[in-house]
Amino acid sequence: MTPLRLALVGTGRIAGDWLRVVRDVPALRLVAVADAQIELARAVAESHAVPAFGSIDELAAAVEIDAAIVAVPPSSHEEVSIRALDAGAHVLCEKPFALDLASAERMFAAADVRERHLTMSAKFRHVPDVIAAKARLDAGAVGRPLFVRQTFGGVVPMEGRWNADRAVSGGGVWIDNGTHSVDLLRYLFGPLAWVQASSPQNVQPVHVEDSIRVVCGFDATRNGDAGVTAVIDTSWSVPATDPFYLECFGTAGSLHLGWSESVIRNDARREHRIGDGYEKLVALRGALAHFVAAATGVETPVLSRDDIRASVVAVEAAYRSCSRNGSRVDIRGGLAAP
Repeated sequence: MTPLRLALVGTGRIAGDWLRVVRDVPALRLVAVADAQIELARAVAESHAVPAFGSIDELAAAVEIDAAIVAVPPSSHEEVSIRALDAGAHVLCEKPFALDLASAERMFAAADVRERHLTMSAKFRHVPDVIAAKARLDAGAVGRPLFVRQTFGGVVPMEGRWNADRAVSGGGVWIDNGTHSVDLLRYLFGPLAWVQASSPQNVQPVHVEDSIRVVCGFDATRNGDAGVTAVIDTSWSVPATDPFYLECFGTAGSLHLGWSESVIRNDARREHRIGDGYEKLVALRGALAHFVAAATGVETPVLSRDDIRASVVAVEAAYRSCSRNGSRVDIRGGLAAP
């Protein structure tokens, strides 16, 4: 198979990680990079012996591409993804996929017209421990799940970064990390039915939330019981001291997904190791290889359009809940009108 000609659009922090794994995917060949900050693009391009451009339009006018990674700030995801689709590229868009559901639908419509594969980066679906955990949960390893706790924390100074500019990012830590949270939960436990959110007073001097707690319930059709709930805590201002980023407690045991190891504990308190923890580059490499396989028809996408829509809807719903003093927002069938 001739490698797909890949463009990287956006050369910020996450772009460096994508560049580290592109070379490990033989089905891709990096041919160009673009960034509105052209000096950043040139620095990256020089180190990879490819041309640099100031926009996706300039890139597409000069270089033929088959695929693109869109790693620009969220406010530009729709525009840049559609321009890349117009250029004939399959598109892997960084999370959050879109700032609202209407934007996501326009992106999907553009992909349909161009007959190209368009998806969102959902790295946790490619973490070996998470894949193993899903198999164990589906096999009843913890019995009937009752409670789920999911945490993404860390002290990350955000003042002056685009992530803390609502007009560019669409929000704060929730839209930044919450997309991973809700997609991980959906993958393991099925569709979310409702969310309830609250945000404490900020620690950092930014105009978006730097910490948030979101409680959510799952669709009863998946778990057979409407009482399954999850608590998500995510923060840019809380030290990451917990070894586990997701824990599930069920009627016959518990599941613990960790940064360094993952385990199942049964009701006799015996522990079974199911994985060696989380490695970002392993997850991104898997996501990128699968993107190529799905784009070329070799594999069925692990992330459906409904999965992507659900991530956008859950983010919107949690912000709506915050604006309503933490009231519950039903998200079955899509986000309800304000």
